[in-house]
Amino acid sequence: MEREGTNYATSKVKPTLNKYGWVIEQLDPLCAEFFTMVPSIQAPIADFGCGYGYSSKKLLELGATVISNDLDDRHMEDLRVTVNPDHADRLTIMSGNVADLDIKAESLGGILAVNWIHFLPTAEAIRDVLDKFYRWLAPGGILCVTAVQLIQYVEPEIYKKYMKGRGKKEWIGWVTQEEMREDMKDNLPSTICAIDEVILRRELLRVGFSVDKCFPYSAPDVYEDDYIKDFAVGAIASKPVI
Repeated sequence: MEREGTNYATSKVKPTLNKYGWVIEQLDPLCAEFFTMVPSIQAPIADFGCGYGYSSKKLLELGATVISNDLDDRHMEDLRVTVNPDHADRLTIMSGNVADLDIKAESLGGILAVNWIHFLPTAEAIRDVLDKFYRWLAPGGILCVTAVQLIQYVEPEIYKKYMKGRGKKEWIGWVTQEEMREDMKDNLPSTICAIDEVILRRELLRVGFSVDKCFPYSAPDVYEDDYIKDFAVGAIASKPVI
């Protein structure tokens, strides 16, 4: 649904129910590439932070066995009642914080984590989640992880202020509610991490992932602001086979 007072250009954008931003019901370039790999993945694929389950349904359509997760059980209930009944036997739903999930080590063939790690409140929380992803993936398993760029949530002058520190310190920083756009802050958490391709690649390599691709990219037909060239940053990485 289109948000009044904002500049989204598509009805594919839906607000979350727990004030963790919005979900986009279309595949961005990184996710689209990940989906081309799905038919070759035999073990279950986890779709963490999946919102209402758009991407989970797409994975199921490709024949994958899927673990769907979101913080808000209302989102998961939406998935429960809308999933194709013919696919339901390949779907496991796990509500709650990813950091609290009990998933067997090396049991996953793939992980999809789209547009939410920037909502994690500390560097330690981000690193903890990436550590878990690495532990849960089987050798050869594939991770697709993306984060919305800070430029979406703040005005250009605030963005420029944060970008002045880019490359000069380990983390660019966390934006607070006071610095967020007025038309967005009511549906956002208290802080947002500024993540770029340098930080994302560094943190994936720190864990032990092999990084195949890591770059900023746009979201076609979603955002209308001329000054926003790169909507998100994302990576496709894999757990090495030793």
